[in-house]
Amino acid sequence: MIFSFSLTLLLVQCIFFDFMISPASSSPSLPFVSSAHAYSIACACTCAQRRILRRIRLGDFKSKCTGTGDFTLSTRSNATNETDDLAESILKNGKITKIAHQLIRHCVREDDIVVDLTCGRGTDTLFFLELVKDAGLIISIDKQQKALDITKKRTREEFCAHISDEAERKKIEEKVYFVRDCHSKAIEGIVEGLMQRRGRKIGACMMNLGYLTGKDTDKSIVTTTRTTLQALDKASRLLRVGGLITICCYRGHEGGQEETDAVLDFASKFPPENFTVTKIDVLNRSGGPILISCYRQR
Repeated sequence: MIFSFSLTLLLVQCIFFDFMISPASSSPSLPFVSSAHAYSIACACTCAQRRILRRIRLGDFKSKCTGTGDFTLSTRSNATNETDDLAESILKNGKITKIAHQLIRHCVREDDIVVDLTCGRGTDTLFFLELVKDAGLIISIDKQQKALDITKKRTREEFCAHISDEAERKKIEEKVYFVRDCHSKAIEGIVEGLMQRRGRKIGACMMNLGYLTGKDTDKSIVTTTRTTLQALDKASRLLRVGGLITICCYRGHEGGQEETDAVLDFASKFPPENFTVTKIDVLNRSGGPILISCYRQR
């Protein structure tokens, strides 16, 4: 309906412009309209048409072709749904890992190189698998082999289990490049090398600081302030324009508050002409985690 109305406006616009520029002998027979009125009507049609096309371009309308070949428009778009999901994550849930996922979803492209700097139990790596397609690459890093094994198992069982084609499953598993190393060393060497080999920068990085969760894990192995800042500094230099870094900081373990404060201080000094840095902290959950996001705008 909206599309048809836009075409009607275009037709009316053409008729009135023709009326203005055609000689009297060949112009349409519209005695009740002066040239000034015709110009005003044509301009109004142009403005209305631009508004409609702008709304379509911004995602207020979503085009759809029916089985009969008819063209219809719905008033809800994927962009709107994603915005609603982000709002719900912030207002109703308050879980920073969910909020981080919604922010990342807005920035990642299908062919991006993305990095899970602390893969842990694989939640962020599996999330990246939803976003990155065949042309992209996911680099999943952890210094504990146990974390890598958990993530590999979850990739096979949760993401690939429904795929019957063995070759297709293998292709998906090979899309994730696993690295056992400290996040600061891995991004300095391996990540930068893979990026140069593919000829493009990183689209997104995610970090969850602290220790590997679970009943049978060694919680004395934690991220440290020094290596986290090194990894963040390098990631910010390798990030493409429009890319995003998210850091989920946990303050409950020994050294967690110090690491959080250091990350906040470091990220707050990124040049504002290049980065937008934000902090999300659920204030009525004392001592809970916070989310820092660093978006590269130029």
